[in-house]
Amino acid sequence: MAIQDSAGVLIYRLEGRGMEILIVHSTAPEHLEKWSIPKGEFDPERETASSAAVREVEEEIGVRIDPAELRFLGESVYRNKRKRVHCFLWEAREPLDLVPDGHEIGAARFVGVDTAKTLLHDALVGFVELTEDSTGPDSPDRR
Repeated sequence: MAIQDSAGVLIYRLEGRGMEILIVHSTAPEHLEKWSIPKGEFDPERETASSAAVREVEEEIGVRIDPAELRFLGESVYRNKRKRVHCFLWEAREPLDLVPDGHEIGAARFVGVDTAKTLLHDALVGFVELTEDSTGPDSPDRR
């Protein structure tokens, strides 16, 4: 069985309280225990990972992202599953009007980094840590 490719965007914002991560909750019964990031499956022969990630964000939470503003974070393979997630990073610099589609996504909210690490699937936690390292006050981009 081939590995299924999935692409998503880790959306963050910097607030007075620090960094917050956007997490989404699936409506699928098999995914009720964990939160995720906006993401979905794609066929690499028909679509790039970045275009799939942008498409999924708009479909799932109604937010449009300029693909040129994405930064590639990396890939992660779900443990015990045949799924590879291509993850991109995007900073929400303006307030977002989050509109979960109600079909795949039932809720979307920003949470602190520690909460995100607790609620997200293990395969996504590393992306949160990379984001902390690359956008925090000591990162090269913030000096």
